[in-house]
Amino acid sequence: MGDVFSGQTLNVESASDGVSADSVAVGNIVSATGRDAHLDFQSDQAVAARVEATSNVTVAGDAGPYFATTASATGNSATAGTCCALTEGSSLQTVEPGGLVAARTASQVGTTAGVSVDASAIGNTTGWEQSGGQVQTWTGQNHGGQTLASNTGQFTTSTGPVGLTATAVSNNVTVDNAGATTDIGAQQVMDGISTDALIDVRLGSGTSIDGMATGVGNNVDSQNTSSDAAMNVSQTNAAPVNAATSLDVGSWSGDATVVAYGVGNSVILSNNGPSARLWSEQTSAGDVTSSATFTGGTGANVFASSTAMGNAVSGYACAECGGSIDASNTQTSSGRVRANSTVTITGRARSVAGQATAVGNSATYEVSSGN
Repeated sequence: MGDVFSGQTLNVESASDGVSADSVAVGNIVSATGRDAHLDFQSDQAVAARVEATSNVTVAGDAGPYFATTASATGNSATAGTCCALTEGSSLQTVEPGGLVAARTASQVGTTAGVSVDASAIGNTTGWEQSGGQVQTWTGQNHGGQTLASNTGQFTTSTGPVGLTATAVSNNVTVDNAGATTDIGAQQVMDGISTDALIDVRLGSGTSIDGMATGVGNNVDSQNTSSDAAMNVSQTNAAPVNAATSLDVGSWSGDATVVAYGVGNSVILSNNGPSARLWSEQTSAGDVTSSATFTGGTGANVFASSTAMGNAVSGYACAECGGSIDASNTQTSSGRVRANSTVTITGRARSVAGQATAVGNSATYEVSSGN
């Protein structure tokens, strides 16, 4: 019921061995594991306040061989699984209306040999991790607040690679299964304020630069090596999803890649085994907006990619295993889906490429060999 804050603030003149700052905030967390024993898991978690992680770092001079900063915020986290037996049960997770799960990084740096900055915010997340045996579980997730990941900064010079990420997922279910038959059910509802992943960084001079912002309302990702993997999923996203990456670079000598990816509802079922069965229902009523922007002076290569989707589902099975897919999907997208990619060069560049893709509904099913 109370706020959870985690913060790192560093003010550094210079550092010969590098600079790092990590901030982690979690509202509720529970895990249960076993071996050769039946696991019956029942969990009910709720966040009715703010869960925020911030990392604010200033380096006046030289940060040395590396500059690494992370901020990670999670509202509710549950993980369960066993080996060689049955895992069954349920996970119910709620972010109450008005709740906030936010991760923010702010960087001010002179010179450095390399940059890695990540902001990650997840409202509700459940992981089913199984080895052998069986999995029969259900996950219910409701999010009535905001999920925000923000990565901002200003760097004078980086002589090494620059990596920038911002990831915001309001509801997330992950299945990691090796050798167990699975029957997974999930119901996700995001009807809160918004899901926002934002990068806004300026760099005076650098080599290779990568920036990626990912915003997802509801996400289910099931990876299996199983004789039979079955999943039934219902997703509703009624809140705006925003993913934006903006880089302003004076000069660069390598590849500059700017990516923004936003999706209302996403389902992936992959089975490196003979049978994949997927039933899904997806409704996207909130606007989905992605924006990839690069402004540069003189440099080498630039690639800007912006993708926005209302609903996306994909299924995979292994043909070498005698694979088959049984899939049924219903998708409804009523919100606006917009993607924008912009590249502005004030000096000279070797190559420039940009793409923008906006899709209301996407469904892909594949039976593939190991090759």
